[in-house]
Amino acid sequence: MRIVSLLFLVFFINSAISQTDFNEKIIGTWQFDTVVGDISNAEKDTLMSTDVLLTFREDDSLIMEVGDFALVVTYELDDTLLIIGKNQYIITKIEDDTMSFEHNADGISLRYTYKRKPRDE
Repeated sequence: MRIVSLLFLVFFINSAISQTDFNEKIIGTWQFDTVVGDISNAEKDTLMSTDVLLTFREDDSLIMEVGDFALVVTYELDDTLLIIGKNQYIITKIEDDTMSFEHNADGISLRYTYKRKPRDE
């Protein structure tokens, strides 16, 4: 019984740490890099444009910039689930300079990759 309790505790702590990591690692500005999947039948997603910049801020606001147009919205991050408006994305990776997430809609699965922009650009 102690082993089961210990394993549960280790799993719980690890889950809490990974959630905190995504909450901290997502902060910053990200530029669209690639999308993988069959986009021919996919509904057009504003996150799928080469000139999109996403700036995640600590106050759970997100600045979405496309050219000279900017829109500020709120986002929610619950473990790996990223919610922007009515869209839900599953974050699969956030490393130093790369963020990947998936979006499934109408049976179509798309995987987005964004690159972190350096602060001085």
